[in-house]
Amino acid sequence: MDEARQHNMRCFRKVSWFFTGKRFKDSWWSWIVCVSAAICNAVNLGMTLSFGVLFPVLMDYFDETRERTGWCVVAVLWTGAQR
Repeated sequence: MDEARQHNMRCFRKVSWFFTGKRFKDSWWSWIVCVSAAICNAVNLGMTLSFGVLFPVLMDYFDETRERTGWCVVAVLWTGAQR
């Protein structure tokens, strides 16, 4: 038991430099990045979830069949899954 504890303490000392470093407050730029990422995720999720409503409108607008209009849905879902 004592040997395992010593091993854990050695491992902790090896990585403790990561936790004892100087801390910085978030800058204004990090908040802009955070808000922008949240907006992008909200828009992407909203567009994905609203495709059921937009699908008939797209079919009428482009005067296409379900199969051909469905490729638009596939492209949106595929690009969203590539992140």
